[in-house]
Parts: sequence; structure tokens; C-alpha cells
Amino acid sequence: MAGQEDKRNDVFKFNSTGAPSGSQEKTEDKDRVIARLRGEWTRPLVGDRQLSLRLTAEQGREEKNTGTRDFNASGALTKTTLQQDEQDEREFAGRVRLSGVAFERHFWSVGLEGVLKDWETDKTTIENGVFKSPTAADRFRVEERRVAAFVQDEWRMGRSSVLTPGLRLERIRRESEDGSGVERTGTTGVLNPSLHLLHRWDPATNLRASVARTLRLPKLDDLAPGVDLKGGTLTNPDKGGNPDLRPERAWGLELGIERFFRREGVVGLNVFYRDVQDLIERQVVSEGGRFVSRPFNVGDARIWGAEVDLKARMDGIGLTGLALTFNYARLFSEVTTPGVKEKRRIKDQPSYVFNVGLDYEIKPYGLTIGAIYNYLPAMTNSEITGDGNTKLKFESAKKLLDVYAVQPLGRHFKVRLAVRNVLKDDKFRDETTFKPDGSFSARETRLEESSRTWFVSLEGRW
Repeated sequence: MAGQEDKRNDVFKFNSTGAPSGSQEKTEDKDRVIARLRGEWTRPLVGDRQLSLRLTAEQGREEKNTGTRDFNASGALTKTTLQQDEQDEREFAGRVRLSGVAFERHFWSVGLEGVLKDWETDKTTIENGVFKSPTAADRFRVEERRVAAFVQDEWRMGRSSVLTPGLRLERIRRESEDGSGVERTGTTGVLNPSLHLLHRWDPATNLRASVARTLRLPKLDDLAPGVDLKGGTLTNPDKGGNPDLRPERAWGLELGIERFFRREGVVGLNVFYRDVQDLIERQVVSEGGRFVSRPFNVGDARIWGAEVDLKARMDGIGLTGLALTFNYARLFSEVTTPGVKEKRRIKDQPSYVFNVGLDYEIKPYGLTIGAIYNYLPAMTNSEITGDGNTKLKFESAKKLLDVYAVQPLGRHFKVRLAVRNVLKDDKFRDETTFKPDGSFSARETRLEESSRTWFVSLEGRW
């Protein structure tokens, strides 16, 4: 996969009197290339047993150039910054799995997995035409070694129920090194149990329930302490990592019901609850006169909500070849932060989100065309900053429309054309800061222009 992305951001600043105090223009162009190879081998053994082996190799490289121009209140250029960022990532993974049948009702499987990852970044900065010497944080490397053993049993209890218990033992070791040679090492071991139940209430109705413990590791680039230049402002802070991040641990519970109707039609209702420890969130901090967004373990959280899914073909009402998909989720959360009495919502979590999709198949040609529309409502969040000020943030609604077409080429190949963000939806953000006494402190607005993205892919199976 090869891709190119260009961005432009305009930031406007206002002082405590409401008068303009400056502006900023930022451009970013990014090139990314990923190559992936995967192979799987399966061999039948004695009886109903089966052995499978899967190997995966992946390598990616990203090159990004970011240019920033700062202006004062009168529009005069005060500073120019150019940052070049190179990232390289390699991953090798393998899995061996043995499965079989016991007592005609138990479909068991055991296995081992291993993952080796290596990620490194190198940043260079030119400020007002002068090359800046790299800091220890500008060069960073992370190695990850992950080993896991798992066991699972699908127990068919009669004709209408399947109970699936599982157990996963995992050990993760991460080693990092910055540009000055300072090393950090962290090891995490966890035992994650799970239990899933599927009950067929009647030929057209399924009931589902599950409880599971999960582990969410920080992304490797979130561990890098170096700063990726954005705007350095409240609404468009620079982006950095945190090498001291701990993984998120969570218990999750889900209950659902799905009802089948007509040809390939299904409607489902699902409710969920998650209890999270060491929640990871990004917080904006002031560093050297610029604002930087970094991830931190902010405390514990509870997340709950409900989701409705619908999939239906329109043949029954005369629209042959047309299929509709719809999804709506209502979301709630509560974060408990040590030392803070008031509980709050998870940052940037929308109150609801919905998706609508349409697929139309032109059978004489085998052509399928479709569209997916995603909507997130506008959000307003309030938080207390480290200096005691109150920051009120408004972010505009997100309206994303993607369209695509898939055309078979013979029996074994098909070509796919997709266009993402057809509406060229722009992002608007407004942040206003108030002092502890309630008086106005500062305000920033940010407009991020977007563009359409085109994808062409060719897939073959034989």
C-alpha cells in the first residue's frame, strides 16, 4: 500500500480583550508505504484434529514534512519552522494452533502466538532557516516482544446453545532507547479469561452474552517522547508521546439479541459495559512556551451504552439488488481521576454516532456500487487545566461520506475504486479559556481543510 496525504490548518488567536493577537498557517505532506506478506498452512491429523501454522511479515515507512508560519497581530511574519519526520516499523508474527473434537460436543483449540516489533523515529527541525541540533527525544526506538498461549472450548449444550470459555496468558516486554542512549524496559504479564454464550431462542432469534478481560497496549508511537510539530497552540497543540505509559486493563460485559427476517435481513440490539483501569487519554500541557498534547494514565473509567444494527435487502419492496445497513450507538462514560472529586465524561467521546450504508448490485455486469455515511454530532467539553483555568472546547460535527465500486474481472480477480470524504468535510474547533475568577483569558479558533482521498485496489484469489 502506498499513500500520500496533504493537510492545511489555519489558526486565529485572540487576547483577553477579544482583539486578534496573531495567526498561524501550517501545511503537512505525508507519504507512507506498507508491504505485508502472510502465509497459512493447515494439515489434518489423526481423527478430527487439525494443525495450522500462520506467519506474517510487515514493513512500513512514513516520511512527513511539516511547515509552520507564525504571524503577529498586524500580519507580519515572525517565525518559520520546518520539521522532517521519518518513521520505520517492522513486524514479524507467528501462530501455531491445534484443534479437535472431544465427546462430540466440545470443539477445542490450543495455541501459541509470538510477535516481534521494531519501531523507530528520527526528527530534524529547521527554525527561521537555521538547523536545530537534535535532542535526545528526537530519536527514539522501541522493540516489543510478545508471547501468548491460549486455550478455548466451544461446548454445544443441546441443539440451541453454545458456551465458549477461553483463557489467554500473555507476556509483553518492551525496550526503548532515546537519542542520548537512555534505555527503558517494561514487562507486562496478564491472564485474560473470557466466556461467551450463544442461545438460539427460536429459528429466527439469537441471544448473546459475553464477559471478558482485555488488555490494551499503548501504541508504539505514543511512547516516543519527541514532539511532532503541529501549531503549538491550545486548539492545535504539538503532539508528543509518553514512555512511562501503562497498558489499559478492562473487564467487559455485553448482552445482545438479533432477529433474522426475509432474505439476509437482520436487526440487532446490544448493550455493553466496560470497567477500565489506567485509562489512557491525551492532555495538553505547556512546554517551553508551546502547548503539547501527550498521553497519560488519567485514572479509572466506566463506559456503557447501547447499539442498534440493521441489515436488510430491499427486494421485498421492489428495489431488487439494493441493500441497506444502519447502525446507531448511544454512548455514556464516567472517569474517576485521583485527587479530583468531580467525575467527568471521557474526552472526545460523542454522545451518539450513526452510520448509514447502501449497496446496489447490477447483476448483468456483476458490478456493485455503494456509499457509507458517518455522522458524529458537535461536541462541547469543559476541563480544568493545570493552572486552575477552565477551558471550554467546541468541535463541529463530523459528516463523512465514502463511495465505492467493485467490478469482478473474471472468476478470480476484482478491482475496487473508493473515494473517501466525498463531501470534503472541514473541521472547526473553538477553545476559550477562563481564569479561576471566571473572567475571560484567551480564545483560539482553528479551521482544518480536508480533501478527498482516492483508492484503487486489485485483488486476486485462486
